Amino acid sequence: MIKIFKRIKNSKFFEIFSISIILIAATIYGVETFKISELTRDIIFTIDYLITVIFIIEIFIRMFGEHKIKDFFKDPWNVFDFTIVTISLIPIELLANILIARVVRVFRVMRLITHVPKFKSIISAFFKSLPRVAYVMALMFVIFYIYAILGATFFGDVDPQRWENIFISLWTLFQIATFENWPDIMRVQFVANPFSWVFFFTFIVIIGFVLMNMIVGIIVDTISEENAEETRLEKEILLKLDQIEKKIEK
Repeated sequence: MIKIFKRIKNSKFFEIFSISIILIAATIYGVETFKISELTRDIIFTIDYLITVIFIIEIFIRMFGEHKIKDFFKDPWNVFDFTIVTISLIPIELLANILIARVVRVFRVMRLITHVPKFKSIISAFFKSLPRVAYVMALMFVIFYIYAILGATFFGDVDPQRWENIFISLWTLFQIATFENWPDIMRVQFVANPFSWVFFFTFIVIIGFVLMNMIVGIIVDTISEENAEETRLEKEILLKLDQIEKKIEK
């Protein structure tokens, strides 16, 4: 029986079918955002019910396709899948309101991550890059803090709406870091002090061009390392298979 479930679990058709069901679920959740008739809503409810049943069957197939059920839970991605399917089984009546029920159902679309290997590689690389990214973020906070104090000191009297205190200054600097209307913010200060451009120019260069790009570079570098590791493992496996094949031929 285990062999049958394992064969189904490892088949390409099973994988494509699972991805198709997730995409159908994503589509009907999108359709629900429009104004639709009661008949259409009833049809969507029926399809959603069938999708839930299919998800449960799929999880059971993958669980019983292992030698032991506990082996299924050794893979964090399987735990992630199982958790999402389990949460989506909570009856709507037990949830606070219909909005929470919709949010819970929409999370099932995230199961697409576990069915696309490249998605898993990107997510894994992202989590591996977090320690290095955290140091860059900490440095960014220090620079934000320094510039917030300078901004409140130099510009607080001219434009108190944006620079009255450190908290408001931090919010303004975040807006500048996203390049949202920063010329308008600078123009107010430039009228009062022509040298204020130095403050804005240095902040944008440090945060917007240097540190932001460092974060992107770290993540890209981690993804490259992840892909190189996968390629190395594939080459090792192929080499071992080739050696076994030569031994068999001898």
